[in-house]
Amino acid sequence: KGCAQMHVYLLEERTYCAPASWTNSAGRFGLCRHAMRCLAAKLGKDGAGGTRFRTVRASLRPMSSAFWNERYGADELVYGEAPNGFLSAVAGRLPRSGAALDIGAGEGRNALFLASRGLDVLAVDQSEVGMWKAQRLAAERGLRLRTRAVDLRDFDAAAGSFDVVSSIFVHLPAELRAAVHARVKDWLRPRGVFVLEAYGPEQIGRDTGGPKDIAMLAPLETLLAELDGLVIEYRAALVRSVVEGKFHGGEASVVQVVARKP
Repeated sequence: KGCAQMHVYLLEERTYCAPASWTNSAGRFGLCRHAMRCLAAKLGKDGAGGTRFRTVRASLRPMSSAFWNERYGADELVYGEAPNGFLSAVAGRLPRSGAALDIGAGEGRNALFLASRGLDVLAVDQSEVGMWKAQRLAAERGLRLRTRAVDLRDFDAAAGSFDVVSSIFVHLPAELRAAVHARVKDWLRPRGVFVLEAYGPEQIGRDTGGPKDIAMLAPLETLLAELDGLVIEYRAALVRSVVEGKFHGGEASVVQVVARKP
């Protein structure tokens, strides 16, 4: 109601509305004011009185679904359209068919890259807004992409479900990260590949991206221990230039892993 064209989306058994065009006059992603109020109300925010979705920043818990919904509520793709550079660089190690899972998928840039290479991709992120934008991009590019808006605490899949699992700049509390990595080993099929890039502990002293809680920045040795049982094909802790949208910008301390299930 109140919009010329509205679509209704069913995500994780919850219904949300978003404008049919999803773009503003500049051709960027955007929600009309009515849709912002609907979304805010559905996410437990007060949408009355013309409240804009982006005005709830002060009440958001860092790294919560509300935090990411607010961040992805911006018009632009905040981490850019291009896939992560490391994922792109190691793509030759990945199969060109089969099933893939992209965790912490954000607005879908890496999931869509995998889909463009022929994989059947499930993108998972706690942000409903991010998953909407990913679906819109998939439609624009003529790609098939499945999405689930779900917290990784609550996500699981059957053993042997995926040929590829990617985790790109997914920073989690230590206990949850270890649990997710344990599940990754189960989710992979034999010869399946896990690709990870994340900020390392040394990133805490840089202002070029990533969380400001050092507990969420795992050293390479910790990650390798959590992935015990997989064959590590590549590992690195290094400084490289990461330029991905407005929140990743400059020299960064990163950790990288390519691991394969025997």
